[in-house]
Amino acid sequence: MSRETVVCVDCGEEYVVDIMGNRAYRARRVRNWDRCCDDCHKKFLERERQEAITWGEEYGLPELEGTPAQVAWAAVIRRKLIEHTPISAITGIGARAWGEVRKERSASWWIDNRYGEWEETIRRYTAKLPTEHFGENALIAEAEATLRPTNPVCELIAEIGSVGTTVHVRLPEKDEDFRKIVRMGLGFRWRNGQWEKTYSALGGTIQDRMAELGHRLLAGGFIVRIMDPEIRRKAVAGEYAEEKRRMVKKRTAGDYAGWFAIYWPFGEDFYKDAKRLPGAKYSKPDVVVPSEAFEEVLGFAEVNEFALSPGAQELVERAQAARAASLVVDPAPLHPKTPPPSKGRPVLAPPAEVGIDPDLKDEED
Repeated sequence: MSRETVVCVDCGEEYVVDIMGNRAYRARRVRNWDRCCDDCHKKFLERERQEAITWGEEYGLPELEGTPAQVAWAAVIRRKLIEHTPISAITGIGARAWGEVRKERSASWWIDNRYGEWEETIRRYTAKLPTEHFGENALIAEAEATLRPTNPVCELIAEIGSVGTTVHVRLPEKDEDFRKIVRMGLGFRWRNGQWEKTYSALGGTIQDRMAELGHRLLAGGFIVRIMDPEIRRKAVAGEYAEEKRRMVKKRTAGDYAGWFAIYWPFGEDFYKDAKRLPGAKYSKPDVVVPSEAFEEVLGFAEVNEFALSPGAQELVERAQAARAASLVVDPAPLHPKTPPPSKGRPVLAPPAEVGIDPDLKDEED
């Protein structure tokens, strides 16, 4: 450890700090110092606390109860938690509990919950509220939105909802059959304390995707809750457009950026056929094909019912334009090959006449 002189990023004054590490590391820390001095830090905290208290008053939040230090700290925590609460955390029952959470006056309650998953905090708070708190209308609305199969596999309710282009569903306990339906069957991922999937325009409408999810869960024996009456009707009747899950996409990054990327859902296998395409390679998790082979890729997509993403369609158009712009030539015939030299002694043709050279003859007497 060594005492080093650094510059406060707020006031610009020099002050001394203890920095551990070797000389090169300490020098680098000093050159890239990005902190403020103790006085500026105290001023920042005080300013943050005052702004949080004023913010709470402007938004009609109740005055917090506790010691002065607790109130000041809890005001900052409350503001950060409320401002950063994702919409997905306050849907369903959470939406009704949200109003009660905002009324919480105990500074210690906000402090105790500062490290937890805020979505889980909402749900834990909801569990503390008596059922009657929501009122008769809320109970009736929930009952109307609940679909129950003839022989349910459990009494827990899977609540289905959406935010933008993301569909989410949550079952209060882990269930392998439930996971197979949402994860293996539909490609949902576990995020934010629930199963989620974000769809592109090729995935169809969000209403259809929610109806499909509800239909599959009902077929699997799970009780589901969907607030939208039209989506509930579609889920029961199985009336929804199928999601296009076989896709030809455009790889946008990495070694194969600008190539086609062929994707198919879990449980299907097009690997051998895709690998037969010209120049095809496996690049996890897809088979990638160079854009020059667009005709073969289009044929593969048509035969196997693959949809083209907008990026893949762009690749096709660019490859078509590049092919149309290239020069078409008729090369001249190849030059005849010169026979290679013989590696042995040359074979000479025999002479037409055989005799002795006159200059070599002996003189006759």
